[in-house]
Amino acid sequence: MEKDSDMKKRTIRECIRIGLLGLLISSGLCVSAEATVSEPVPSGVQPEDLWLRKWIFDDLHLKFGGWVAQSYTFNFDSPSDRLNVGRVFDDRSNDYRFNQLLVYLERGLSSDPTEFDIGGRIELMYGSDARFIHQRNLADNIDDHTVQFDPVQFYGLVRIPIGNGLTVKAGKYVTMMGAEVINAPNNALFSHSYLFGYAIPFTHTGVQVDYPISDNFGIYYSLIKGWDVWSDNNSRLS
Repeated sequence: MEKDSDMKKRTIRECIRIGLLGLLISSGLCVSAEATVSEPVPSGVQPEDLWLRKWIFDDLHLKFGGWVAQSYTFNFDSPSDRLNVGRVFDDRSNDYRFNQLLVYLERGLSSDPTEFDIGGRIELMYGSDARFIHQRNLADNIDDHTVQFDPVQFYGLVRIPIGNGLTVKAGKYVTMMGAEVINAPNNALFSHSYLFGYAIPFTHTGVQVDYPISDNFGIYYSLIKGWDVWSDNNSRLS
């Protein structure tokens, strides 16, 4: 984990996402923040009083953060049912959506590929976007409310110092497929393509092995239960 005592280790990023799809115009506001290592000791506070924060950030190398994403979507056709047919996160016309309140806790792997290391990530979402990404039999059909909860990711990482570093991931994690992602701040536009909603999965449950060939090329192999499946209806892996 990179540290710089001359820089404040908390970043606030504000992003405005504007997408145009046919006659549909969607705009969203996203504010995110994260903390990596402990900040300078505030005036009047003794360093020994901050042992817990130091232990979490400096010793365990943990990072936590999150964001809030919300939007108001316009449709010039003004459908009577106020539905944008075929849309995913911007499914309602002329309406406000509390899309994502997401928090995460993670421990990333060190930058040295020859070093054995362990890590992982836990990511929890509350918002209207959670309705679309539930895995079958895991937090699905919680209720009929628009705003719902979803445990987006919870996985562990183990890096084995073989060659350039072999990484094993196990648990529930976001798919490697596609250029668009669930996490609002990481998309170029607010609105998503039809491929994102209907042609690729959102998350997997299983084991994945990654091996970097170079800085720009790598290979991975996964054994998973399927597309957006927590409890499958068969015993075969994909």
